Amino acid sequence: MDYIYQVLEFLSGVGSDVKHFVLGIPEFLMNIVTYFWYFATKFYLTFKLWGLETAYKVATMLLQNYEVYTVLNAAFNKISPDLRAICHAIGVVDAIRVIIDAFATAFVLRIMGW
Repeated sequence: MDYIYQVLEFLSGVGSDVKHFVLGIPEFLMNIVTYFWYFATKFYLTFKLWGLETAYKVATMLLQNYEVYTVLNAAFNKISPDLRAICHAIGVVDAIRVIIDAFATAFVLRIMGW
């Protein structure tokens, strides 16, 4: 009689395992889709950041080749020394360079088709 109980217990354990396996399939598939979209989004963002870095490097190379920074420095050297010192102290020169870099990067991104 004890043997029959062990067989029934074994069969119920197998049935329980099969039931948990079958009921776990939707969650497993959902996890697969979730991880796929996670890695796809990560790849997309990585690619976009790489493109942005490349566009910035191209823009700075263009600005250096066309000597835009030299023209900017020449324009700031023409103003009075007191005003020039104030502009450098509060960061006007750096701000103008950042704005020029942003416009040049946007130009390169438009050429790249973004």
